[in-house]
Amino acid sequence: MDSKTNLNLNRWFITGLVMIMASIHFSVNANVQPKVESGKKLYGKYCKKCHGRKGKGVFGIPPLTDPKWVNTDETIVTVISNGLKGEIEVNGKTYFKEMEAIRGLSEMEIAKIINHIRGNFIGSNDTILPERVSQIRGNLEE
Repeated sequence: MDSKTNLNLNRWFITGLVMIMASIHFSVNANVQPKVESGKKLYGKYCKKCHGRKGKGVFGIPPLTDPKWVNTDETIVTVISNGLKGEIEVNGKTYFKEMEAIRGLSEMEIAKIINHIRGNFIGSNDTILPERVSQIRGNLEE
């Protein structure tokens, strides 16, 4: 074998080795990191039963179409995290239903739900990041 052929074989070998190592790395990391569902799936799992598929509210539950409630970070994070009791006004209509806090959601999951609601029910491009959710939740505990 001449040196040129040997050099080409070495390159192929190294390239193959790198690809195998990368594939092992990504498959191991993919199994370690928890899967976070999409905002739509999370909304379906936690919110749709009461607020409906399109966020219009069912059974006397307020809709998620009022920007005053949905587009204010502090308000929506607080309602999801702590629930809501008492009389509220949404889109000019008064509601009296109680909302239980949704426990056990990560900041990422809350952000995805809020971004789904904002983008699909009020047509807002305003998004919230998990870090902002964490900051607001931290203030709630103080």
